[in-house]
Amino acid sequence: MQFTTRWRGVSVEELCAQADVGDVVLMSGVGTAAFLQEVGTNSPWSHVGVVVRMAGKMCILHATPHAGRVRNLLPGKGAVCIQPLREFVESYLDGA
Repeated sequence: MQFTTRWRGVSVEELCAQADVGDVVLMSGVGTAAFLQEVGTNSPWSHVGVVVRMAGKMCILHATPHAGRVRNLLPGKGAVCIQPLREFVESYLDGA
């Protein structure tokens, strides 16, 4: 997977096609919590995930402060989630 700043100009299809198992994916969220995390940690990134393959599908394993509608692998213990890579990428794109 090639690194590009905030994925601008790169299509969802291209990102998903380039992803390999084990890739570390860094994102910058667009919400208030993401902004505060970036400022508080002096980092351009608010979120990180690792690409995995489950049942033949490319997915991403990541931690989040809320499970929302994604599967939580540790119910009641925070939110370690796995979700389809495409869905994940689409939720973080900010103007690509």
